Amino acid sequence: MRAYGWQTGSVVDEAEAKQIREWAAAIKDGASLRSLAAAANETGLATASGSGKWAPLTIKRALLSTRNAGTILEQDVADDLGELLQAPERARFASTNTGTPSWLLRLVMCGICGEPMWMQRFSDRAPDMKCTAGGCGRVAVRQSHIEADAEARIVARLSDARWRSALAAATSMPPEHWESQRDLAHERMVHLAETFGGLESTRVAFDRGVAAAREVVTEAERALDHISVTADLPEVDDVVEWWEQLPTDRRADIARIMIDHITVMSRSAGPDRLRYFWIGD
Repeated sequence: MRAYGWQTGSVVDEAEAKQIREWAAAIKDGASLRSLAAAANETGLATASGSGKWAPLTIKRALLSTRNAGTILEQDVADDLGELLQAPERARFASTNTGTPSWLLRLVMCGICGEPMWMQRFSDRAPDMKCTAGGCGRVAVRQSHIEADAEARIVARLSDARWRSALAAATSMPPEHWESQRDLAHERMVHLAETFGGLESTRVAFDRGVAAAREVVTEAERALDHISVTADLPEVDDVVEWWEQLPTDRRADIARIMIDHITVMSRSAGPDRLRYFWIGD
């Protein structure tokens, strides 16, 4: 589905772009996302698909989209919006979702060198995610922008009944199976440590055994997260409201079972600099 504000391809839809700029001005004047969504629905404003209803998340995504920053919206306007919409007084559930690292941490990769991107905070502006810690250091993205984009895409998938069915069917084994696999792998690592400590093994054998056990633990924990998340999913019509109330750690759980990684390209890549790699696609 095309993004609001854009025609098929990379052509700006001027009427929709004007609407995005009007929303930006309204937010700057103190309007809430919820009030903008209500007004859009009341006036019958068409969504990008031409059907459906506006929700605060979809308007937030349009305002904070990396695709719109520097094109539909001036870059400094987009940056200011990121800070405004991330302010605690605007967050409906600020006590659970502020003052913590991004729930996308460890899923965001630099599109130039392939290294993970990490939080970089400054006292005078909203935090960024940047390629650092041994990477090229050439790519950065505003945290609020990439989170708004990701949450809108996640909610869209979780609101699709067919995709939800595929998600629920992705693991058929019961939680007891995965708990047993995880516990056995932990026991294996303890045994290897005791054996290696008694000089009955080589370092190479120890490292290989521990690496194999950790793979089992990772697979089991991902499966258990998957089962937990799919069991908690609300009805399709309630997904937006449910997502808005989730704490940061739960959003991270959901992102991990849905997204393998997100690659962030440099600004020169143009409007489609965020590239998603979904698990199962």
